[in-house]
Amino acid sequence: MTGRPMMRRPGAVLLSVVLHGFLLLWLLLGPDSSKTKEPPPQPDIIEAVMLDDPQVMRPPAEEAPQSIEVAPGPSAIKTPKALAPPPKPPAKPLKKKALQGPPLEQKEADLKAERRSKAEASMAAQKEKTLREARARLQAETQQKAALAAQEKKAEAERHEEAAGRKAAEDAKLKSQLAQEKKQKAQKEALIKEAKEKAAAKSAQEDAQKAELLLKQKAAEAKEQQRKAEAEAKRKSEELQKQKAEEAQRKEALQASMAQEEAHRREQAKAVEAQAEKAAQIFVNRYFRPRVEQAWLKPVSAVSGMSCKIQVRLQSDGRVSTVEAHCAGGDAAFERSAEAAVRKAAPFPMPHDEQVAAQLLGQMVTFRFSPE
Repeated sequence: MTGRPMMRRPGAVLLSVVLHGFLLLWLLLGPDSSKTKEPPPQPDIIEAVMLDDPQVMRPPAEEAPQSIEVAPGPSAIKTPKALAPPPKPPAKPLKKKALQGPPLEQKEADLKAERRSKAEASMAAQKEKTLREARARLQAETQQKAALAAQEKKAEAERHEEAAGRKAAEDAKLKSQLAQEKKQKAQKEALIKEAKEKAAAKSAQEDAQKAELLLKQKAAEAKEQQRKAEAEAKRKSEELQKQKAEEAQRKEALQASMAQEEAHRREQAKAVEAQAEKAAQIFVNRYFRPRVEQAWLKPVSAVSGMSCKIQVRLQSDGRVSTVEAHCAGGDAAFERSAEAAVRKAAPFPMPHDEQVAAQLLGQMVTFRFSPE
């Protein structure tokens, strides 16, 4: 028999807050929440197939896209012993039916119910603790990010205010320059007029030369002042551009850092899920498959070419809660024998590792039977 368990995955401050909010909502409204129980998502499938010698009945149903294969033979996959304890040997039946009275069965049922109640209470307490911790972390991160956003907003307002002040100063300076030029022009005109008036009393040529020399000096002074003003305006513009470029680089570096952190968290989550999936495959190969093989009584009507797929859902104590049969070949006895083998092999031993157990409990386990 071969078995294969089928399994089924900055930015800005706002993005991080939204992601954490979805996480909190999932913890509050998840399928195992003690307040609201929603229907579970479509599970993946864990398959274990049993081979021995039949013929095909009906075309087998489609399998899930992902799978964990159970290699044929008892030594196909070597599993570390630390994954889970070996299955307990089946209890020997009592020789005398008189010893199997209702009081003993009632005690066993009460004991199992008590164990289930304690396990469920422990799981609920652990989940409540995890939820409280997640809420505390989310609140701290939200407050920290809100403070950072407020600081950034304040800094941006200060930068806008500083830029507006610089622009107002430049406008005022330009206005002053225009007024100065107008004043210089008026002074020039006054000097020309004065020179003309002096030329009437003195030598017109001497006065004109003096006036021209004076005008050249004034023009040179005005030109030098204009050059200095243009150089200062250029320096301020370059400084402003440099500040904007540095601010853009800081924002880009922050976004890249947040994106890298998010990618690292996703890689870690994928690695944990892959490890749990691999451990579940090994556990099914080691403990589920041998029990079903031992429990299967192949009917005499089974011939080569038949096949049957039995899908089951497990409970936390290893018992089978639902069974679905999909067989090909049309032989009812073969289908009944396959379903009976799975039921007889239950309850299945469950792993102590919570992540591996979650992989098995959240999905369908599929066993394939074939007489070949």
